[in-house]
Amino acid sequence: MVSYPPFALGWLHAHGCRAVELWCVRRPCTHRKPVALPLLLARFGPGAPLVMLARRARCTICGGRGAHVQPVPPPADGVMVEFKYPGDRRLAAARADDRHGAPS
Repeated sequence: MVSYPPFALGWLHAHGCRAVELWCVRRPCTHRKPVALPLLLARFGPGAPLVMLARRARCTICGGRGAHVQPVPPPADGVMVEFKYPGDRRLAAARADDRHGAPS
């Protein structure tokens, strides 16, 4: 089994995190946006540290570089969640398949 350093994207994924929230650090913007972890894993790889993600993030509102990165806790079983990030429908379908044992 491959292990990743604490707070790398792969480590978060292995510990149940499914999204991170990026907060713009420029004042007065403070725009925030949840981003699906599988999308970040595909782009940066499982060994990418959150610090790298925080430095490279660019706000879609003000264009500023830099963000606070915060893991979004997974929802409790049986709780309906309204997804608000790209890839949301695919992730919801994948989670439903995982829970019901449907083939990928």
